[in-house]
Amino acid sequence: MKKYGFVCILTCLLFLVGCQTKEQEETENAYMYESDYVQDYSLLSPLLKELYYEYHTYYAGRYLLDGKMQVNIRQDAPLELLMKFEESASITHHLVAYSYAELWALKELIMVEIVDDEGFSGIGISEKDNAVMLNLITGTEIPTFLNHYIEEEMVIVEFHEGYSTF
Repeated sequence: MKKYGFVCILTCLLFLVGCQTKEQEETENAYMYESDYVQDYSLLSPLLKELYYEYHTYYAGRYLLDGKMQVNIRQDAPLELLMKFEESASITHHLVAYSYAELWALKELIMVEIVDDEGFSGIGISEKDNAVMLNLITGTEIPTFLNHYIEEEMVIVEFHEGYSTF
């Protein structure tokens, strides 16, 4: 009988340890693609955390301007979210056309298409401009597949004499 009780207790303990490990793995996996900056919740206000995690499809980036947090939110965001930002004194929000995810996807597409082309200088996302910034060496032809994105102001092309240093 003592053996049976000991085996039951040992089984229960192993089960509990296994559950905690699985729960820890799920938590770690949920955030494995986030930068350390995003995971450091002390850097985010509760309102920014809510935007980032609950309304992520409307999140369009953030930046500092004169020491004040500026947040971009897609124009089609729900009214209840916009009202929360209207009430915030510490964060200024701007309504923009494209989400950060849309800009990131376009940046990746452009990288695949032209990263090896002569004249490509650099690429990045300008959260302030709500656009993908493409740097080309002066005299380089703009690839025709970008014309639509340039017209929609989703891509801004800048020409430089040399390669970007950022």
